[in-house]
Amino acid sequence: IIPGWLEANGGEHTIRSKNLRLKIWSAGCATGQEPYSIALTIREFFPRLVDIIDIQATDISQVALEKAKAGNYLEIEVDRGVEERIRDKYFKKTPYGYELVSDIKNLVRFSLLNLHLDVYPREMDILFCRNVAIYFNKEDRKKIYTKLKNSLGSNGILALGSAESLFGFIDNFTIQEYKITRY
Repeated sequence: IIPGWLEANGGEHTIRSKNLRLKIWSAGCATGQEPYSIALTIREFFPRLVDIIDIQATDISQVALEKAKAGNYLEIEVDRGVEERIRDKYFKKTPYGYELVSDIKNLVRFSLLNLHLDVYPREMDILFCRNVAIYFNKEDRKKIYTKLKNSLGSNGILALGSAESLFGFIDNFTIQEYKITRY
């Protein structure tokens, strides 16, 4: 997705000359694993873009957001999906598990947002709303998908969970595939 965004916007030099930002929103971020994974991925594979990314992460639960902001995770949470090399580079061992380093925590802005009631961020380049809509009835899903669509920029990307689909809700999206992932 990011190489495609770079190409669509004229490459890194053009992006910097136009002061463009790569705007990413993780909706329904819970305790922060998704937005922090995005930040880590960009730091690892696109380190020159770190200063132009804007990662917003929202959730309806203030408790979950407080845990996310702290960046403290149990050992089992880190060990089940983080490579040892990444863990050693970006996490500090604590008596209760691991704490994410400040360099990564500082790349993500967390805030409270109710997908039913609140105003959504605008002009997003990439929007992750994975495994959130499955908890809503069909009518609410349609409303939320429409609001998510309206939150995207003109060439924005929407990533849903594997059990979610826009079929029957919104019809003017093009499904893209990369390896085993669809977005």
